[in-house]
Parts: sequence; C-alpha cells; structure tokens
Amino acid sequence: MQTESVSQPGRANASGAAAFAKRASFHLCFWILTALATQGASPFAPSLTTLPPLQGGSVAVGDFDHDGLMDIALCGLNQPIPNQTQSAQCAVWRNTGAGFVKVFEAFPQVGDASLAWVDVNNDGWLDLVISGLTGEAALVGEVWTYDGASFSKYSTLEFNLRGGPFTAVGNVCSGDFNNDGLIDLLLVANYDAFQFSYLFQNTGTGFTHLESGIEVLYYGGATVADFDNDGRLDFAVNGVAKLDTADVPRTTVVFNRESGLSPINLAPSSWDGAMASIDYNGDGREDLLLAGSFSNPYLLAPGAALWLNTPDGFQQAPINLPSFSSGMLAVVDFDNDGRSDILVCGHPSAGSDGVRAEALRAGADGQYETVWSSSVGNGSVGIAWIDVDGDGRLDFIHTGNNFNKNGARPTTIWKNVESPVNTRPTAPAGLDVVEENGYLRLSWDSASDAETPSAGLSYNVRIGSEPGKGDIVSPMAGLDGVRRVLDVGNARFRHFFLIQKPASPTLYWSVQAIDGGLLGGPFAPEKAYGKNAAPRFVSFEIQENGTFAMRFESRPGEKYQIEATTHFEFDDSGTPTPWEIVGIPTETSPGVYAFAEKFQTDAPSRFFRVVKGQ
Repeated sequence: MQTESVSQPGRANASGAAAFAKRASFHLCFWILTALATQGASPFAPSLTTLPPLQGGSVAVGDFDHDGLMDIALCGLNQPIPNQTQSAQCAVWRNTGAGFVKVFEAFPQVGDASLAWVDVNNDGWLDLVISGLTGEAALVGEVWTYDGASFSKYSTLEFNLRGGPFTAVGNVCSGDFNNDGLIDLLLVANYDAFQFSYLFQNTGTGFTHLESGIEVLYYGGATVADFDNDGRLDFAVNGVAKLDTADVPRTTVVFNRESGLSPINLAPSSWDGAMASIDYNGDGREDLLLAGSFSNPYLLAPGAALWLNTPDGFQQAPINLPSFSSGMLAVVDFDNDGRSDILVCGHPSAGSDGVRAEALRAGADGQYETVWSSSVGNGSVGIAWIDVDGDGRLDFIHTGNNFNKNGARPTTIWKNVESPVNTRPTAPAGLDVVEENGYLRLSWDSASDAETPSAGLSYNVRIGSEPGKGDIVSPMAGLDGVRRVLDVGNARFRHFFLIQKPASPTLYWSVQAIDGGLLGGPFAPEKAYGKNAAPRFVSFEIQENGTFAMRFESRPGEKYQIEATTHFEFDDSGTPTPWEIVGIPTETSPGVYAFAEKFQTDAPSRFFRVVKGQ
C-alpha cells in the first residue's frame, strides 16, 4: 500500500518554452462540480476551501511545522476570474485547524509542475522539491530546505546536455537508492528535447546527476518500491523511448542490485500516465499499478493495468479498472478494512481536456468498485490524500480550474464521512543488528494492527548519532511516531533495513510500523549499537526483600560487570567514589541483560553502575 506517485503534466514536443506557450492557451471553459457515487451513498463529502483554483500543477501534503496537522504545498497555473491573465503560483499553506493560511511563497512560481516533501539533510524538518516551468517558460528544478523558521534554496537539479548544464524538469519521486541514509531523487523528464537519466544522488551538500546507463524515457510517470525485497530500493517508469526508427512506449521495472541497475520491460507498455506500487494480493511482494495510454505515442488511448509481482516475474492481473491518461494514482486503505483502495484522476478519453477523478474501493472478491467520481477541471490537476483534521480518517484534496455557477472555487477537500476511525499499529519488537559486507542489517519482528493484516504493514526506521536523533536516517516522523508525511515507511514492507555502515562510532535506532491507512505507530524502545554504545535501562528497582534488580539492553554478546557503592561523590569533588564489583549480569536473550543482588541492605543509600567487563 503506497501513496507516492507523480502526476503527469501535458506533453511538450520541441522545447520547454514552446511547451509552456502551448499550455498557456488553456481553454476558458467552466464546469459544474459534481460528485457521483456509482453504488450507494458516497463516503466523501465536499468541503470547499479558500485555496486558489490551479491547473497544470501539483499538491504535496506534509506537516512541515510539526504541529500535528497536515499542511499543503501547492503550485500550478492560476486564473481566478474569466479573462484575467494567467500566472503561475507556488506556495506553502499552513493548516490552522480551521482552514489554510498562506505562509511562504518566495519560491519560483511554477506551473506544469511536480512537488515533493522530503528531508534531504536529515535535520528532522521537511524540505520541498520543486520541478516545473515559470510563467516566463524558465525551467525550474530546485530543492528548498526548511530549518524550522524559513525556507532557503539548497540545490539546483541539473544534468549535462550538449556540453552544458541544463535544469532537470520532470515528475519527482524520492528514496535512498544507495543505502547511505540520504534521500535521493528520481525524475522522469517531461520534454523530449530535454531528456536525462533518472537518478539524482544526494551528496550531503547538494545533488549530482547520475548517468545510469539504462534506456531513457520521457513523458511518463514513476514510482519506487523494493520489488525483489533485497533491501535496495527499486523503481518503475513508463513513457516514450525516442529511438532512431520510431518513438515507442515503454513500461520498465528497474531492479537496483548490488551489481548495478537491471531493467526489464513489460508488455503491453504504457506512456502518458502515472504509476504506483501496491501489494494487491497481500503476499508481501509489491505489485505495480499504472494508468496511461496503451498505444503508440501518436495515439491517445487511455487505459489502466495491474501487474502482479510473482516469483516467476510480473503477470497482468485480470481486474477491471477505469481508464485514464495524463493523470495520477494514489494507493491507500481509506476505509480501514485492510485492503488497498485507489484514488485515480486523469483524462478518461482521447483528446479530452476534461479531467475526472475516481475513488475505487477494493472488494473481498479482488475487484474494485467506484464509490466516488467527479469532474475536477480541465488540463492536468493535482490530487493527494490528507487527514485534514487528524480524526483518523483519510480525506483527499484536489486542485482544478473550473467554477460552478456561483463562482465557488473547485480546489476542494473531500471529507471522509463514512469510514471507521483508524487505530495505530503496535511497536515492533525483537530489534537486532548484524554487520555484513560493509553494511548494517537492522531487523525486527512483525507488529500488529486492528485494521491492517501484519503482511500489509510497512516499517519506518530512525537512526541517529545520539539518542532520539534521526540525523543518519530521517523517519520523517516525530519521536511519538506521528508521521510528517503520508507514505509507507523507508523499509517498505520488509522486516529489515540495510544501510552502509555509518562513520559514527555509535548509532541509536528504532523502528515503527505504518498501517494501510498510513497511520504510524509508536517507535520501539531505542537500541544502541557500536563500540561506545551505552546500555539502555529497561527496569531498575529495589524489591521488598532488599534485593536490587535491573534489566538493560545493549549489544548482544557484550561483557559487563555491576559495581556498587554506598557513598557517591561527583567527579569534581576531589574524593574518589569507592566502587565495589558486586556481580556479573546474565544475558537472558540476545542484547537483554538482567542482574539481581543484595548489597548492604542496611545502608541508607545504594548506588549501582554498569561497567564494561573484561
């Protein structure tokens, strides 16, 4: 179950400038906003907002200010009233609990764009990736960091073309593709004149473009997943391959293996569409959902397909899905019944400027039914899941550029009014670390959840150089487990996490489970690992018979001794504390130690410490 996907803006055939000029002549037509449930009452009710009506843009949801409410980054082309000059807009809007307030708009103002919340510097604050075109047709590919007070430009996304640097513009996905703890970026180009390979590596001070050596596609979508469950993040792209003889559509799954990138092509292939990963059959293997045009690049024929990830390869599933092109997909369990539902939008027919969106509910028979459907604008639009009021029910927001007859703005939040409240999964147990071939392999046992089967839980890892920190691997969540973004965890659906062995001599780590409704559970009790890892006390008490008992956690197999005193002096007192060895703790299970001992029960005070043994 996965929410990260990217919308597909309109196509350009010659250059960025020409593309934008073509898009700048959008039709000035106005539709009545309607919502139709095909079976029974709709589970979603509209709530109009003061957010601007935007076209050709993106909406990204994240709690950037850490107040527990999901905020919005919004960009696109803005035409608030008929016959007014069209302009681009990009801003962050804070969720106040009573509505949204614009709080920052000093970004490049872009339309025909893609946005993504990430934490590129592992400081715990969400940063913003912006990719698109300004109103003057300038190419923009930038990363802006947030420090808790303001945003500032951090890096430009560039690639080399014909001996010079060009700004990369495309649909954005993110993930740690080289297991170094830093979030990298994956972009699929929007323009055939500005093609580039997909990966942009996070160096810790900026982003550098990587020539992957695999076939380059443009004008398509992308998604990330670990399709082979090897601990390394894979990805899938679709789009157009520009060959010498003809342009052809491609759907490509790229396995990221220790030996390098290994692509395979699926057929039939699609282009002009979106992609998302989904564990459709609950077997622990991420499948591939896509929408787009299943025809040659000169004909628009909207369609959709679900590819099952089997031990024998990808196989197309026999299910019925609505057909859309130039749209987006988002997968989540919005009704908290343990099955993956789908939100999809795009053009439902060839040559149509009208965009429709549909919410599809998964049934027990494996088929999907449309429970909500609406016209949401013309041109491309942005759409995303959001729990706007923190009530444990997933709502969604979409942009658009049409008005109803009363002039109401169609950028709308659709409130989930039917689903039961989602509850948090439990914390994983059994945390362990082993070293292998220059990597650390962090592992844990399954968590549980009232709504999501254990196989449907994803996991999210936090690693820091000090207790409670996430400066080595950011979880994009608070210490209480509350998520800053609505996405599956960085460990995907595995029970382990691979990372290049950090330079820090000691690391402190934990993991949380995330259910199908993208609700994060509490983090497990933090573990320390490394040569200077201090024990973490679990219990510490004096029992009724005067026996002192303790339990603590540390690296498995370590040797310790327990020392005690009745007279403690601070180090700067000039008087050494007379510590006495009183026993050796027992390792009751890997990394868990216990000790019980009577020590001068008649003394008014007793002090104990754990010391590395010989």
